[in-house]
Amino acid sequence: MKRFPVLLFDADNTLFDFDRAEDTALAQTLSDIGFDPSPALAEEYRKVNAAVWSEFERDEIDAETLKVERFRRFLSAHPEIGCDAAAMSAIYLSRLSRNGQLLPGAEEVLAVLAPGRTIGIITNGLEQVQTGRFESSPIRRFVDFIVISETVGYRKPMREFFDVALSRAGNPDRDDCLVIGDSLSSDIAGGNRCGIPTCWYNPAGVVNTSVIRPDYEIASLPALIPIVGA
Repeated sequence: MKRFPVLLFDADNTLFDFDRAEDTALAQTLSDIGFDPSPALAEEYRKVNAAVWSEFERDEIDAETLKVERFRRFLSAHPEIGCDAAAMSAIYLSRLSRNGQLLPGAEEVLAVLAPGRTIGIITNGLEQVQTGRFESSPIRRFVDFIVISETVGYRKPMREFFDVALSRAGNPDRDDCLVIGDSLSSDIAGGNRCGIPTCWYNPAGVVNTSVIRPDYEIASLPALIPIVGA
């Protein structure tokens, strides 16, 4: 008998290479508005974006605010770019929705694990972006459902978000599910809060100094296979 017949995967930086997609989409956006992209600008935007997403996870801002606020802060430090935050956000979201690069091993691991299992993607990402990337992705054929925070009105690590995911999976026993994700504060904390076993995807070998405790930890996606059984 297979362990964990229901697997709930985070999307960005667990299955999708979000860092690469973000850099590509930002460079394309800057080029679209007539400004030369640079690694320094990309790094600045990444820091601003991470801070705004942390505020979103803490329920301090909503998704609509997030979309524009990150560019408002970014552009306030770079008035030379000469673009309105809302306009830049719209261009960026369109570009990002077409950048669905996968992390190494994602497609191959899902091909091994999907038969006989229910596979879900659970993401705090934005509906336009995640739907566009998912629909054109080669992993689509392995996935039974996707839960997007902006669509359902809840976000990880909220209990209600995971209740929606469990409902989409057919209301299995929680011990039969495994949450796999790279974020301690959203994926692992959410699983802990809801009594669902968790697996922390930690390829960088970050030391966990928090009180959040995953049941498993992996440094690569193929390392998940012996945990759950092929």
